[in-house]
Amino acid sequence: SIEESDIKPVINNSIKGMIELDEFWNTFGIFEDQFIIEMIECFFDDYLDRFEAVEKSIREHDVTKLKHNMHSLKGIFANFRANKLKDMTNELELKASNSDSKELYEMFSEIKKNVEFFIEELGNIKTSLDER
Repeated sequence: SIEESDIKPVINNSIKGMIELDEFWNTFGIFEDQFIIEMIECFFDDYLDRFEAVEKSIREHDVTKLKHNMHSLKGIFANFRANKLKDMTNELELKASNSDSKELYEMFSEIKKNVEFFIEELGNIKTSLDER
């Protein structure tokens, strides 16, 4: 498995620290590199559909589906140790019942901006693992 010291320089040169690397490697360091790569690829394959589902549930004022989708995303971000994103999705999940669509769209827009950094970090981790 990869050591945190092998990857930290790659991450710190390009990103805003969305993933808590110490926590990430404490969790994933016991797994084979290929498993970590597959977890990252699953997120890459799936996240756009999840985001579309969130936007649809906001547009349709479907609080139940919105909460479900946000809870699911919160779990994904928690697993990858992206604590800021986990907190942001939790906040949107909690406010889903008592906020108007405009506020929910704004909150989700902020999540999507931060996910761009998260995706870049995951990509850097994947590249580092692929190159081992």
